[in-house]
Amino acid sequence: VERLKELFSSWDDSGDGKCSAEEFVKHLSDQETQALLRSMEIEGRDAVTLFQLLDSDGSGEVNLNEFVVGCLTLRGPAKAV
Repeated sequence: VERLKELFSSWDDSGDGKCSAEEFVKHLSDQETQALLRSMEIEGRDAVTLFQLLDSDGSGEVNLNEFVVGCLTLRGPAKAV
């Protein structure tokens, strides 16, 4: 969970405690982001879909709680994305 929190913080360029789709896409090529996607068995081309799944309230932004809970929930069944 700490690793997820650290990764989320690195994406939050604006420092507002949320990650926008734009911030997320900007960091897709980062090694840590790629490692997360691989660990969840998600192809790079499906990353935007992942963001949409993590954005549980449909705000267009993902907060830390949505990110951590979403990643932990999706971590095995993510192949179905």
